[in-house]
Amino acid sequence: MKPLNIFLLAMCMTVVSNAQHTGWHLLPFVPSQTLWDVHCINKDTVIAVGDKGYIIRTTNGGSHWDSIYSTTTNTLYSRPLKTF
Repeated sequence: MKPLNIFLLAMCMTVVSNAQHTGWHLLPFVPSQTLWDVHCINKDTVIAVGDKGYIIRTTNGGSHWDSIYSTTTNTLYSRPLKTF
């Protein structure tokens, strides 16, 4: 696994679902594409982007992640400008 993937996986899970459990955690799944950037909007909402237009998002502190439809197959190297 690429070092950036490991870092991004851990970084995505830094979002804290409650104040008593802080720290780094792995994603509860293996992303289908390599992730290149992650943006923590608040303690519950995180968006990560990667290869082939891959976008994932959580709105509950990482307990559940959704794949977001992308209109591109290009690699995304930074977060989207708008919030979904």
